[in-house]
Amino acid sequence: MSKAKRSNWIIYVLVAMFFGPLLVSWAWFFYFKDISTANTVNQGELITPARRISTAGLLNTDTLPPADGLFTEKWTILLVGRNACDANCENMLYQTRQVWIRLGKESHRVIRVFAGGVKQSPDILTSQHQDALYLYAERIFFEQLQSNADLEVFLIDPRGFLVLRYNTPLNPASLYKDLSRLLKYSKIG
Repeated sequence: MSKAKRSNWIIYVLVAMFFGPLLVSWAWFFYFKDISTANTVNQGELITPARRISTAGLLNTDTLPPADGLFTEKWTILLVGRNACDANCENMLYQTRQVWIRLGKESHRVIRVFAGGVKQSPDILTSQHQDALYLYAERIFFEQLQSNADLEVFLIDPRGFLVLRYNTPLNPASLYKDLSRLLKYSKIG
């Protein structure tokens, strides 16, 4: 092989080494996006794109709006019920409490909130769930969740974004795995 042909091959190899990875990554991003996100480790349904949630449409037991920083200080396990809290709802409150207790030393970074669509006496709920916050949710609050389910659990990050959704029946092990992983790798909240 002549010296000129060998130098041309070297140039081709160098160009391929530079542009090859760019072309492969471009093709992967635009044509194989579904394959790359299919193997996630989260147990709940990832909410994409993440949406900021506000306290608009929420009232506490004194019919006053809750504090502005409700969803922006800690990780939040939000249990949302459109109807009065029945046996299924109480079971989910119990399960979220068990997850919260199981977090151990990290439980101070998490709050539990129940937002119900029906005004009811909080005495029934607070007798066994003193650590949870009970709020009345109006229609506008349900609209920003973009959900029609009667009972759901959401995980909200300390910046106020909906992160994960869990449908009924709730698997507390799944919620615990996701939450403990998020607390392990996140230093916020």
